[in-house]
Amino acid sequence: MSGIFLSYRRDDAAGYAGRVADDLKERFGDRLFMDIDTVEPGLDFVEEIERAVQSCVALVVVIGKQWLGSVDGAGRRRLEDPGDYVRLEVATALKRKIRVIPVLVQNTLMPLASELPPDLAPLTRRNAIDIADTRWKYDIDRLIHTLEKVLGTPPKVITPPPPEPSKRKGSFFQMSLLLVSLFLWLVAVGLAGSTPTDQKGAPYFFLAGVGTMVWWVRRRRRKT
Repeated sequence: MSGIFLSYRRDDAAGYAGRVADDLKERFGDRLFMDIDTVEPGLDFVEEIERAVQSCVALVVVIGKQWLGSVDGAGRRRLEDPGDYVRLEVATALKRKIRVIPVLVQNTLMPLASELPPDLAPLTRRNAIDIADTRWKYDIDRLIHTLEKVLGTPPKVITPPPPEPSKRKGSFFQMSLLLVSLFLWLVAVGLAGSTPTDQKGAPYFFLAGVGTMVWWVRRRRRKT
């Protein structure tokens, strides 16, 4: 089954690649492949990468600040090594005319052709998607939409969130509580100035008004 190959460099943008992978897996599931650098002992590294890339119809290469200038233990730029796994992944996809989508993170600029080995130079002609932290969801959706078209996958149907409870109903209820509280206090005041028999009921109406007011205040705090 054709899928998506995610290429990234661990010492460059592994965290960003992980976030991209999570979002793509949520949409495409097992059609996403990554971490081919963990090849089993005895297997040909180049053949394994070619096999994995060949089984995909799109390669997403995550490019961060260190992607271009990452060096090995000898201080040599990794991309200059013909056996570098990132170079092999991208070069294989370009050679096989697979859709290659550069994904720029950390405000990284697209490399120049003069900065890349000859087999990676065509990468600079691929239109890139810039994924910013401040608009991650929007940019990821653009990437997903592109991959849906490449894979021939029907666009994902987004279920709208449930409507929020009507605020008008809550406001009407709170206003009713306030009016009831004021009414009870007015009754208590009226009874306090009437006959001795009626005056005995005034404290009850007053306390009822206080209780209603306390309930109203607590609901107001809960809403805010």
